[in-house]
Amino acid sequence: MTIPSNLKLTDLKIKSKAADVQTDAAIKKLLIASHSGDVKLTKTNSKNLTIKSESGDINIDQVKVENDNHLSSESGDVKISNSQFNSMQANSESGDIFISNLIAKTLKLNSDPGNVKINNQKATKYNQVIINSDSGDVEIKNSKINKSKIDTAGGDLDLPKTKINHSENSTE
Repeated sequence: MTIPSNLKLTDLKIKSKAADVQTDAAIKKLLIASHSGDVKLTKTNSKNLTIKSESGDINIDQVKVENDNHLSSESGDVKISNSQFNSMQANSESGDIFISNLIAKTLKLNSDPGNVKINNQKATKYNQVIINSDSGDVEIKNSKINKSKIDTAGGDLDLPKTKINHSENSTE
């Protein structure tokens, strides 16, 4: 399912049983629920964004979200690149979370089990980063973090070119 970019929509709710969903339209409030398909957002602006995927990947590129967002995949990866969020919240059960070049004040990421990888080309500032990765590795590259709480139960924590002012990190 593709939503054309020339549509002017305020609220859009999409429920899909087994289709891929793709859009680059500007939508104030966007809710996508996919049972068995991938979700891809490109060049999209939204005030509120919710994506739930039961068995598919979530791919976000060049997306700007002003307010609330929640990305959740039960059996797939979450990939976010070249995007801007006020606060990023993502959950992946049985999948990995990949983030590159994301501007956000706060990151709340949960991957159970799975890896979390944040890779920025330029040093990127985050006020708060909260990551829970059960049985997965966490890598944060090229970031400046004010506060962090990172738990990698059963995994490694790698922080190349990353500075953290206040940390409560655990690698049990």
